[in-house]
Formats: sequence, C-alpha cells, structure tokens
Amino acid sequence: MSTSFGEEKTYTIGRTILKESDLKIKFTYNDEVFTLHYPNPGEKALIEVDVARRLSGVPRDSVDPEQASLITATCYVSDLYIKDECPEWFKPWECYDEMLIAKLYREYLSFRDKLQNRFSKP
Repeated sequence: MSTSFGEEKTYTIGRTILKESDLKIKFTYNDEVFTLHYPNPGEKALIEVDVARRLSGVPRDSVDPEQASLITATCYVSDLYIKDECPEWFKPWECYDEMLIAKLYREYLSFRDKLQNRFSKP
C-alpha cells in the first residue's frame, strides 16, 4: 500500500513503513553517481523475462556461468539504474567495463538483502 507523506510517497510492507527515498540508493564509481530504486515484483518479473529472452530460453545452468551472470547483472543494471540516475555516457549493453556492471549489480544485491532483513524484523 502506498500513501503520500508530504511530497514523498510512503509504502507499507507488513509492519514496516518506508518512504520512497528508503527504496533508493546512490553509488559512486570513478566519481560518477548512479542511483537505483528497489524494484517492485512486476519490475523484477519483467527483468527476469529480459534475462530469459537474452539467454534465448536456454536454462541458466546450461550456459557458461560467467556469461549467465553477466547477462543477469546487465539486465538488472540496465533497468534499475537507467530509470533513475546515471551518467549520460552509461549504456549498459555497450559498456566494456564489466567490473562496473558487476559492482553496480552487487550494490543492488546488497541493498536488496538489507531491505529484506528490514522487512523480516518484527
């Protein structure tokens, strides 16, 4: 459920009340700022559909693990960072800096884990 709190939306998840800003993080890489938001279930589903499409429907465990990981990371990074804030030059599917893609994805995973822990606290 979402409501407005001043100008910022709030979301109730179980007993946890979050402001819209609680669902975003900023990450700096080489003095460039990237901002992502935590995806809702619909957004996650669309990202996973994109991963499956890019793997041509082949099961992930049938693909080289490094390649499957890069595709998954790039799909998440492409959707979550591009929608919020990133440098103009950043185009994930044209980015030769795989370390940047990996770091941005790890930031998302860390953020996701922290939020999930916050949701599960009584």
